[in-house]
Amino acid sequence: MRRTLTTAYDLIPLHEPEVMARIRPHRRLAYRLYLRYLRRARMAVAISETTADDLVETLRIPRSRIRVVYPLVEPLAGPSRDRVAGESRVESRGAGPSFLFVGIPDPHKRPDLAIAAFARFWAGQHDGRLTFIGYQPEVIRRRLLHQAESLGIARAVQFADRVDDGTLARMYESGVLLSLSRREGFGLPPVEALLTGGRAVAVPGAIYDEVLGDAGVRAESDRPDSIAQAMLLACDTKPDPAAVERLRIRYSPRATSAALRKAYDEALGWNEASSDE
Repeated sequence: MRRTLTTAYDLIPLHEPEVMARIRPHRRLAYRLYLRYLRRARMAVAISETTADDLVETLRIPRSRIRVVYPLVEPLAGPSRDRVAGESRVESRGAGPSFLFVGIPDPHKRPDLAIAAFARFWAGQHDGRLTFIGYQPEVIRRRLLHQAESLGIARAVQFADRVDDGTLARMYESGVLLSLSRREGFGLPPVEALLTGGRAVAVPGAIYDEVLGDAGVRAESDRPDSIAQAMLLACDTKPDPAAVERLRIRYSPRATSAALRKAYDEALGWNEASSDE
């Protein structure tokens, strides 16, 4: 076994055939080599307990060789996050509430579910908009637009492509982020949105239970009706400040650096012990 420390972000390609199929052949080879290094590493650093469990179950890495170090997540730089006293409903300049889908629309992130849930919300509220933020290949964008057209909400769905941090911070602050993935290694956008002063809706799942804790609004299921109900609740409910503060502490520079240093010190200790044998 090599004396190495390797970081594991997720094993999504092993569980999602469509994700694996999108990886170019030469990168697929690199990914297989990376998995080999993970299996052989003296220590694997996982970015969540959920990822650590997956390393054990999927790659058969002993839990004793895995350490969890949460990534650093800080609020995005943007406008003041001071709120008007008594304000509770998310508004978007007269257009109703603003919902966000942030990230590459890979199949496991379920962008189609975002449109289906927003269509149910629109049917009941008749206002709002859904914005996809991040790079979307043209073929996926056309498919999502076709879905929106078939549901009668095309005029309320838009695409922002990549945006700078200041713009994303403003969108987070005035909107509700939708986190609908089947699986994630961590789930950065909902944590980032909550820390930046926004709101988040997440579907049931071990990763969202772990990384969000009591912050954000959880849908009862991943059915569009259930998500739409959670969207309405998120519009009318402020995140619990204490729950958001717990996220701020857990993903702070101090917490992340301390956990990473501890992992490195332990790995170095193992190496020194091995060299003395």
